[in-house]
Amino acid sequence: MRFEERLNWYLQGSFTAEDATRASGVSEAAQRLMQKQKIFSPVPQAKPTAKRMLFRDTVMRLSIAGELNRNGIPLVPASKIIHADMFIKDFLMNDVDPFQIFWCGYDKETQSYIRRKLNADPDSLYDPKKPVRPHRSDRFIEVVNSKYVRTADCDFKFINVLGELTSDKSGFVAWDSSTWQHIIAGEKQQQNLIDDSGLWALASKTPTKADKKDAAFACSNPTSKISINAGMALRAGLRRLLFIDAAGLDSESVEKAV
Repeated sequence: MRFEERLNWYLQGSFTAEDATRASGVSEAAQRLMQKQKIFSPVPQAKPTAKRMLFRDTVMRLSIAGELNRNGIPLVPASKIIHADMFIKDFLMNDVDPFQIFWCGYDKETQSYIRRKLNADPDSLYDPKKPVRPHRSDRFIEVVNSKYVRTADCDFKFINVLGELTSDKSGFVAWDSSTWQHIIAGEKQQQNLIDDSGLWALASKTPTKADKKDAAFACSNPTSKISINAGMALRAGLRRLLFIDAAGLDSESVEKAV
């Protein structure tokens, strides 16, 4: 399949669980577990089929969650961290989405999307001859001392303590001052929107001055730190989805780490 054909396939916007595994390394069994816990919902289908179809946004979130998981964070809290970070969806995912890069509008007469003829992929994010590299859209997700979860932009000029992991790492508690209230409540911004995530109320707390002081000290003097470049993880996943790069992921290890 030529790259142009792969892009047109991507344009349809829904993918099988097998596609999601190729992009993220998250096994189909792990995906089923996440669906049961309402971490995401599949694409509504008129008739039951042998293959579940997943939204494009689901595959993108799974690509980042899979990388967090390979670094020791279970998939469920990893997915909640990604959903709680207000900038992941609004900036990171939109900025590097091949749909946004390779198409520029919709033609009502032909009822088809308009392909960019000039300046498509100016940063060569999907050039098969170039590896995944740092990009201005990158965001970092860090876990400090196995507890505090913070996010940052590519220059670490804007750093936000998003919340904290439970002591056994099985759960994530958001700081209610660090994310939108509709995310904490598990509500949709638009009631008629077919949403693919956030169907649960997110555990949250109001951080005290002591909490903030302890987090600031830990982040300045970490004894351990897991740092993930969510942007690079996402682009690597999208490139695998589009068959630009080989998967090279051990999905079995991801399943065991749920």
